[in-house]
Amino acid sequence: MKFLTLVVLVVLVGCGGPSRPPTFPVRGLITSEGQPLEGVTVAFRPRDPGNGQRPANGKTGPDGRYELSTFTAGDGAMAGEFGVTLLKFPPVVADDSQSGDGEYVPPEGPLPPPPANVLPKRYADPKTSGMAAEVKAAGENTFDFSVDLSAD
Repeated sequence: MKFLTLVVLVVLVGCGGPSRPPTFPVRGLITSEGQPLEGVTVAFRPRDPGNGQRPANGKTGPDGRYELSTFTAGDGAMAGEFGVTLLKFPPVVADDSQSGDGEYVPPEGPLPPPPANVLPKRYADPKTSGMAAEVKAAGENTFDFSVDLSAD
């Protein structure tokens, strides 16, 4: 009985769970008129979602640079063709609704609508963004994009 339990444990642990498809590092720079754009969510959307590709996302830092993630932070994107979207939302201002004793007091009434995307609408859809990328298994995958803030 002990031997059978040991065999079952070895099989279960040894399998390591489901394997993930390979991903490849992807990074780049988002600018407008040569200036870096901070806080932009960069999303790579599969051109053919039926082929098992997963989307990958990242967010630009103060220098306008991003790094994509699919399964874990910074793991990159799967190989293939992607449509690219960009979104940027204004920062959410924290509501300091607290009672005198430091306990949180929820706001009354309906919640305010979420903030609107501050980038031109066309960049939110891979069909209208005008941006695409092909991630390759070999070589460097660096994709820089320039945003026209007056477009729509």
